[in-house]
This record gives sequence, structure tokens and C-alpha cells, in this order.
Amino acid sequence: MTFRDDSPSAPTSSLPERPNNRRIGSRKDQISRTSTIPRRESSLRARHQSPSHSSSRITSPIPPRPEYLTFDADGDLVLLLIYQPEEQKQNGTAAENDSTPEDTSTDDSISPMSEYVSLTTSSPSSKPRECRMRASSHTLMIASPVFKAMLQRNAFREGTELATQGEVTISLPEDDPTMLRILLDIIHHRTRQVPRQVDLKTLTGLSILIDKYQMLEALEVYVDMWVEGLQSFLPKSFTPDFLSWLNIAWVLKLPVEFEYLTRIAIRESFGEIGGEQGLEPEDLPIPDSILVKIEENRQKAISDGLAIFTRAVDKYRGPRVLCGSKVFPRPEEKKLACDSLILGTLLRSGQTQGLSPMPEAPFSGKRFTHIISGLRALKPVAVCDDLLSTFKWDPSPPPPSHGVKASILAKTKALEERVAGLDLEDFL
Repeated sequence: MTFRDDSPSAPTSSLPERPNNRRIGSRKDQISRTSTIPRRESSLRARHQSPSHSSSRITSPIPPRPEYLTFDADGDLVLLLIYQPEEQKQNGTAAENDSTPEDTSTDDSISPMSEYVSLTTSSPSSKPRECRMRASSHTLMIASPVFKAMLQRNAFREGTELATQGEVTISLPEDDPTMLRILLDIIHHRTRQVPRQVDLKTLTGLSILIDKYQMLEALEVYVDMWVEGLQSFLPKSFTPDFLSWLNIAWVLKLPVEFEYLTRIAIRESFGEIGGEQGLEPEDLPIPDSILVKIEENRQKAISDGLAIFTRAVDKYRGPRVLCGSKVFPRPEEKKLACDSLILGTLLRSGQTQGLSPMPEAPFSGKRFTHIISGLRALKPVAVCDDLLSTFKWDPSPPPPSHGVKASILAKTKALEERVAGLDLEDFL
């Protein structure tokens, strides 16, 4: 998938002068304009080229945090939010840096993202801080069915107050002000304020509010852009950021990513999912039914893998003699010795690989991939294997270990191909 860079490039040369044949205002006004524009441009360049304005968004200088934001000057809705103490947020800073897309902006470019990131990486504060956002109730009701239900007349207290007094204040203490600010910028068409790229932590925070207020349809264009910018960071294994990605795939309705991620979880999780990057499933809007189904499929896959080993062992535990070598006539006790060697080497190598004694459900601490690796590492040996290396004239010699190893590998491959991820449609 190709990356798309929609961020506007800042000018690399001075702004063009107005055409001489189009006079606007007096000569004094023209002189004032032509002297003001270069000064504004120089000021922007000086700010962005100074050492304090490096290309890294995380290390950008921190502007004063806004306490009152206006998205619509005529707005009749005030949202009251709380900036939590920064000490509680900085635990995930290192992980956030690892998953941030590379900043490809030049020194002359001004990225809207830097302003948003600065709000979550500002200097530590020991007290919560209030933020008020003035917005349009009409715009929010169009974008969000949740706000529409809340603000309709006579439906809830907020709707009644809005209808009777012409304005209402709603407290949202659990919402992240930085994330809500991005969403409000989008639905109020303040597009120059919207970041073209976000990191995984930011997209996770946005997805929580998108799910809470059911705003996916209104934000879909930006969602596609953000997800595309993070495609190269999609985990290839069960990494600490897995839960964030699963939440994003679910909330943003990404069927391909959802199937891919749930397959990873079924194959590589140790059991109950949670605790990655300090996140627990209850912190994210992932339905319990998805996590339960992942665990059910994980246990079934492990059980099916162990059954391959168990059936091979049980086959040689029975009274029937299975050795059928035709190298030369052999007494039954020799054939029984061949079968016994296969059984013993199966059990011994199975014990080494953690397949024996048989683990019990729910297989806590066991991965399906570990079971598969164990099956492939089994080393059954037959007495006839030595004879075959000495006598080579048999036109139809039995395979090594009388085909036990080849049979186990074939069944293991078929099982791996059957273990698939979940279908997003099944949970909608």
C-alpha cells in the first residue's frame, strides 16, 4: 500500500508580489502590505528553523495550553473537559516514540500535528486543568447520533436547556480534550488544523471517541488517511501494541486488518489478552464477544495440534504390529522392537518439546505456534532406518520412521492453513 502525503508544503522562496496592473488601495497601503508580508514570512521561517523547532514533533517547543477553544463563534454548545495531570500520561512516551511515523517534513514546513502532540507532551502539571470548547450543536447533531439524542428538545435535560435558554454547557470529564479537539476541527471544517498523520497512541485515543459518539461516517476520509499512514507499523506478531491495533480495526471497521490481527492473536497469544502497554480490554471499546472468540479458537487450535501428536503415539501403543519392512523376513519380535523404538522416540522428543505429558485446557502460557514448532521438531526413529542405510536393493523401501515423521508434518501444515482470523461481519 502506498503512502500518501497530503500535508501542505511550506514555501521555499518569498511569496509572489501582487501584479502591478492591479492596484488595491492607496500607494501607502501597497507599501504597507509589501513590507508586512515578508516580515510575517520571515517570522514563520525563523520560528521553524530555530533549534527549538526541530523536525521531531515530540521535541517541539510547548505553546501555552489553551483553556478556551472556539470552533464556531456563534456556537450554542460549550463542552467542558479536563486535562489530566501529565505525570499520568508520560508512562507510554517511550512506546509512543517507537511507533510514530517518520517525520518527512522539511524545516520550512509547518505541520498541524505538532500543535496536537504538544498538548499531550507538555511540561508536567500536578493538577487537572479545565478546557472549554465552544461548538455548534447543529453540527454535532449531524455528525453524531449520540449528541443528536442528547440535544433534541424534551429528550434529555441538555436538550431542554438548549431549547429554552439558547445555550447549554455539557461536562465530559472522561474525554481526552486533545482527541476531541481533532474531531471537532474536522466536523466544523477547520481542515487546516487537522493532522494528516497521527501516531498509534493518537489514533487509539481518537478511535475511543469515534466509537463513543458514533462519528465514523463523518470522519471516514481522515480515518482512511491516518490508517494508510500507519500501515507500515501494523504488527507482524503479537507485540505490545496489538490491543491498540485490534481496537482500531474494530472501531474503524477495517475487515482485512481485523482478520489479520485476530489470526495473530489466535496463533500467538498465551491466553487472556490484556496488559499490553498498560492497556486492558476494558479500557477500549472492544466487544467481549471478540476476545472470547479469539480465546476459543486459540484453545481449539492448540487442542487440534496436540491431537496430531496423541494420535501418532496411540497408534503405536496398541497391540497391533505396524512394522512392515520387506528388506528380508524378520521375526515378529524384531518388528515389535521397531515399533517400540518409534513409540519411545516419539514420547521422548514429545516430552522435550512440551507435548508430553499432555497439557490441559485452557492451555495457559501455551501458544499455538509453540505447539506447531514442537510437532515439527519431533524425531521418531525406527530400527528399519539403520537397515535401509545398509541394504539398498529393496525396490520399495519404507520411508524413514515408517512415514510417521512425514505424516506428522503433513497434518501440521494442513492445521496451520486452517487456522484463520475472525470475520468482522460476524460481530456487526
